[in-house]
Amino acid sequence: MLLSILFPPIPGKLVNKIRDGSFVDMRDMLPDNMALLRQLDDVKSDKAASKAKLREVNSLPSWLYCFMAYMAVQTSDPHTRELLTYARLIIREALRVGGDGFLTYDRLFREHAAIDKGRTLNWSTLEPGLHQATFIRQAGDNGMTCTLCKESDHPTRDCALASLKDKRESSPPPAKRSRYSRFQRPDYRQRQETRDHICISWNRGRCIFAPNCRMSHICATCQKADHRAKDCELTPDDSAYKFSSKPRDKSKA
Repeated sequence: MLLSILFPPIPGKLVNKIRDGSFVDMRDMLPDNMALLRQLDDVKSDKAASKAKLREVNSLPSWLYCFMAYMAVQTSDPHTRELLTYARLIIREALRVGGDGFLTYDRLFREHAAIDKGRTLNWSTLEPGLHQATFIRQAGDNGMTCTLCKESDHPTRDCALASLKDKRESSPPPAKRSRYSRFQRPDYRQRQETRDHICISWNRGRCIFAPNCRMSHICATCQKADHRAKDCELTPDDSAYKFSSKPRDKSKA
């Protein structure tokens, strides 16, 4: 399930657990923990899994990140889901950049939203021009960004991916790849980059940039390439992908 192109997708199995009312450990909602579990699933190594360490939720920003994502998955209202995603984006940028630019951005964005009446503004992403004029220009000196997962609620040394990074640095260099290496399966970094940049428009039904779109045309729910999120059996019926593909009732506009 993709809440925003600025956040990695939440695995379908985790979405189903939340929707079914099963207990979910808040640390399972941390983006770096999700990335670590995806990497271990790709490697399929018990030895690597035994040395990996999931990051615990031990700060208010981390808990807010997790709980807002948890609520966004649970809610059946698309606009409420966008508002929760918006709040996560504001928190992340405030931590990443520092300063008080988040207050100015929020005020200006909501002023625009009041005029726009929800017709064109997207709450689940950042407006580039407004972001540049507020967060970047009013940046302080206390920002923080993890260099491994690019999240801002923890330093690099506490990232869940740090355990595998230390393991890779201590292991011998990989063997030289053959001339047929371009036909081999891409490494984790390439796959991770693809998963973190999924085309929302294509998943909703049509991408105006195809066939030159720079984002990946794979299902945002299960990451398979043979169907869209709106057609995926794992995508909830009240998801924005299926909701946006239905004709609007103009009487409610």
